[in-house]
Amino acid sequence: MNTPDNIRSRKTVQRMEKVYLELLAADPERQVSVMQLCSYAGVNRSTFYSHYSDVFDLQRKIERRISTEVSAIFTDKGYGENRMTRERFSVLLEYIRRNRLFYHAWYVTGRMDDPSAIAVVMNRPNMTEDDRFSILFYKAGISAIIRDWVIRGCVESNEKVLSVLTDICNL
Repeated sequence: MNTPDNIRSRKTVQRMEKVYLELLAADPERQVSVMQLCSYAGVNRSTFYSHYSDVFDLQRKIERRISTEVSAIFTDKGYGENRMTRERFSVLLEYIRRNRLFYHAWYVTGRMDDPSAIAVVMNRPNMTEDDRFSILFYKAGISAIIRDWVIRGCVESNEKVLSVLTDICNL
């Protein structure tokens, strides 16, 4: 019997997520159907529906997982709450590289919610308007660099991208 959250169930969920992201990246204009996803993932529709109510539920769960994991980079690493550091950029870049299928699909489709780590910094208390404008400026530039890096397949090393980002942010 396949019990919830056992190894087999987790691997099935991972496979469905991976196939969904691959299908999105391959044709960003197309809506992915449950039938198509199940066919490519090699699972039955009943298996899909035992995990998700529909394709949008799958997408929301992926986004939620990614956002939670990215937020953890800013809260669990001991680098100081709501502060961007070289170490955080390094951890974030490695995370993005490991999850580049998600980020590629996210960037090319424009359909998914922003799991931006910078949003965490935007919520700090007592932020002045000048701070807010500066953060928005840096966020746009950092996002553009990371987007370009991901779309081109993360060909540059993490260290090269880290060097550019830390120079821009004076870290």
